[in-house]
Amino acid sequence: MKFGVGMAIFWHEDYDLIREIERLSEMGFESIEVYCEYPFLEKWNENGFRDELRVIRDKIEECGMDVVTHATHYDVNISTWNDEVRNVAINQVMKSIDAASILNSDIVVVHPGYLPSGKFSREKTLDKMVGSLKEVGRYAQEKDVRLGLENLRHSPKALCVEPEELSRAIDLVDMDNVGITFDIAHANSIPHMKPEEYLMAIKDDVYHVHISDNRGDGMHYPIGVGNIDFKPILRVLSDIEYDGQITLEGWLPKWERKETLVKLSIGFLKDYLMEIRPSEIESS
Repeated sequence: MKFGVGMAIFWHEDYDLIREIERLSEMGFESIEVYCEYPFLEKWNENGFRDELRVIRDKIEECGMDVVTHATHYDVNISTWNDEVRNVAINQVMKSIDAASILNSDIVVVHPGYLPSGKFSREKTLDKMVGSLKEVGRYAQEKDVRLGLENLRHSPKALCVEPEELSRAIDLVDMDNVGITFDIAHANSIPHMKPEEYLMAIKDDVYHVHISDNRGDGMHYPIGVGNIDFKPILRVLSDIEYDGQITLEGWLPKWERKETLVKLSIGFLKDYLMEIRPSEIESS
């Protein structure tokens, strides 16, 4: 396992991604997650976005870090019934796959989308999502990129909230390069299931992990602020020999001392991991 940081944590009005990568490298982090959309990428909406990505790639490589890519998801719904809008969403995910290819990232996190209205058929909406994933999955195959479909937090209109629907979506897509990004905080929003139980249900398809704390609301807080017990989750990840990146993520515009909170969060996680599997830390 390798702990990384989602770059959205550090976004602010004078956000400079290159500077933040350097700071994380100086803090000793070995991996990051880059978000493929504006404002996290300043030139995402411009013709020069590829040049910006190459500069970012060179800085990541200079710092000796690994990188995971998060596809565009704000204002994007790959499950919409409006096919013209869905094509725009698909193109944004494909653009994110292009970005991953430039960054030498082999995983792209994808959001499954949601019902446009509670009046609409959930089954038909799932079919729309599966069709979109097959299309972007084929494109990702051409780029040697894997897709990690992320479980969403509990909401009546959200797709792939519970493990049964998430696993069913992966089975329906039926592509070797389409798996799961397991979001621990989102799993904690399901009242009748513990996150480690969720993980056990999907363990064979997990490509990537998002980690953060909350109080059952599906939000993303620093580790130790919420009520999640991370030890059993880390124990399952260790038992299934998960060797991918675990990305600390969050949206913390109102939190001060972000660097301190990130350091403390990763410190807590390494302490938890040391307690359950000392060898995991000794080799990292």
